Amino acid sequence: MPLYRRIKDGIKQHIEDGTLGPGSRAPSERELAARYGVSRMTARQALSELAQEGLLERIQGQGTFVAEKKIEQSVSELIGFSEDMRRRRLESHTQVLAVERGFPSLDLSTQLGIGLGEPTVSIERLRFAAGRTMSHEISVLPAHLLEGIEKQDLSGSLYALLRDVYGIHLTRADQRIEGLRADERQASILDVQPGAVLLRLERVSYAGDLPIEHVDAYYRADRYAFTASLEARK
Repeated sequence: MPLYRRIKDGIKQHIEDGTLGPGSRAPSERELAARYGVSRMTARQALSELAQEGLLERIQGQGTFVAEKKIEQSVSELIGFSEDMRRRRLESHTQVLAVERGFPSLDLSTQLGIGLGEPTVSIERLRFAAGRTMSHEISVLPAHLLEGIEKQDLSGSLYALLRDVYGIHLTRADQRIEGLRADERQASILDVQPGAVLLRLERVSYAGDLPIEHVDAYYRADRYAFTASLEARK
């Protein structure tokens, strides 16, 4: 077994058995190098891989700490961020970054079932849970369905707003999830290092057969995970 793997597995074991709890400081490169008789570069590799897997979190100028447990969301249920956090009894809030009207690209107009010349409303928001950045979302909706939405409070649940103000009940969605590395802009918005792993979710939500919302969301992979329950085909 490579030396860095021995260090990595040792730290992972301490996290799993509770010896190193969430928020506790992880051993430094210097401490690990002395304990295992390896170079600091080898110790750094172990810590880096644990950070990439979301088990450790590096805070500039403070050190490396055990990360909080990830929030897990089922991909089998259509639920908004605010409602999901409320169900978990986690305090959440939203920062509205921009609300703009525009016209869709060909691909977006096809997904929303509207013409190229029909206006859309784009809502860009940053979502927080327990005071920590979680996701950056850009929702695009047909403007003709949402008269005056710019004047509404968009810092809460968009799905609840659609239901309670506009009478639009979302019933299903098609979505795609992929992993990617944060570019400079995403890193700045989500407070991560450039190159950090993100989970990108692209979703089109429907009310019956009518497309309502296209959302492009970027989740911090060190704080979020998507799960699904699967059954074998009979």
